[in-house]
Amino acid sequence: MPAVVPSVPSSEERELEFDCLEKCLEKLTSRNRDLILDYYRDAEEGMIEHRRALSARLGIGLNALHIRAHRIRANVERCVSECLEHNRTEH
Repeated sequence: MPAVVPSVPSSEERELEFDCLEKCLEKLTSRNRDLILDYYRDAEEGMIEHRRALSARLGIGLNALHIRAHRIRANVERCVSECLEHNRTEH
């Protein structure tokens, strides 16, 4: 069975993805934009402690923070997908 190699997006496609992401982040309220950017700021090292501190700063439980971030991320992902589809049909 041949190995399946994922396709690597072209630089144009990556640029379009980033443009769509920026547009979709701009559509968020400043509160939600700050939350989602802060939530994903620390990738690996210190991530758990960072998110605990974030939840404490916001005055919500860690589980509530995860749920809120998941909902925001889902909205952003949907927006990016729609933006990409719109841009692909225009060209």
